[in-house]
Amino acid sequence: MAITLAKKYIDKIDEVYKNGLLTAPLELNSTYMREGMNAKDVLIPEYSMTGMGNYNRATGYVNGEVSLSWRSYTFRYDRGRSFSIDNADNMETANVSFGMLAGEFTRTQVIPEIDATRFSEMYKGAGTKVTTVTLTAANIVSEIKKAQGVMNEAEVPAEGRILYMSFAAKSLLEASSEYTKFKSLDFTTDVQTGVQKFDGMKIVGVPQSRFYTAITLYDGTTSGQTAGGYVNAGKNINFMIVHPSAVTAMSKIDNVRVFDKAENQLADAYKYDYRRYHDLWVLKMKEAGVYAVSTPVVGP
Repeated sequence: MAITLAKKYIDKIDEVYKNGLLTAPLELNSTYMREGMNAKDVLIPEYSMTGMGNYNRATGYVNGEVSLSWRSYTFRYDRGRSFSIDNADNMETANVSFGMLAGEFTRTQVIPEIDATRFSEMYKGAGTKVTTVTLTAANIVSEIKKAQGVMNEAEVPAEGRILYMSFAAKSLLEASSEYTKFKSLDFTTDVQTGVQKFDGMKIVGVPQSRFYTAITLYDGTTSGQTAGGYVNAGKNINFMIVHPSAVTAMSKIDNVRVFDKAENQLADAYKYDYRRYHDLWVLKMKEAGVYAVSTPVVGP
């Protein structure tokens, strides 16, 4: 029974995870990775090449050089928890208790923490950090345009950029004169999906509780940290523009275990062990693909 439960709830965990993680689109680059020597290592390709030279009609092309190397990265975040569900409680709810545990833990604890970790890592590695502007409905459009200009000059691809915004900043954008009066073609909404875009960038609203410049992860054992999870250790991020090619995010469930009540020698209860490796790296030489605006907080 333990194997059946494990497979069932791993599938449920993955479904909840994919649907709720705001930074999930940043995991697309994982197709170019290789696993390292152990579960916590991953290899990411890095290219270097020479530029163009003059073509000579007599001798032809100038030989160039290109090299591919694999840089090893180690997951810095190894997180998990163990839970028990009393057999009587589980029977009384027709096994709903166990299913709810898997889904709710992922939705309310795992997803927010991974998003918060990733946003703080992106802020740390951002090519541009703006901390001196108080955003208002009058200036928010110009500040976003300014960010785009900086990224354009750095030759960050325009297509595919994602505009992450706190809901307070998003409200200012929606209250701006350009938005409310439809004076600009910058604002569009996909009729089928309802996804809002600004100048072709998908707008993703982020709860402020996931949108910090830095966080502290609680270890779950130290006094004052037994609740686990994370807390704000920095400042609020107002908005962040990210091109997925500038970052690499990975998340991996490792060894999720479900013990049947008959296997649990400590109690008449099902035991659920959850462990996940995850990380995000802003790639070398691509820092310009992340632009972040944090405090001062948004204004009226």
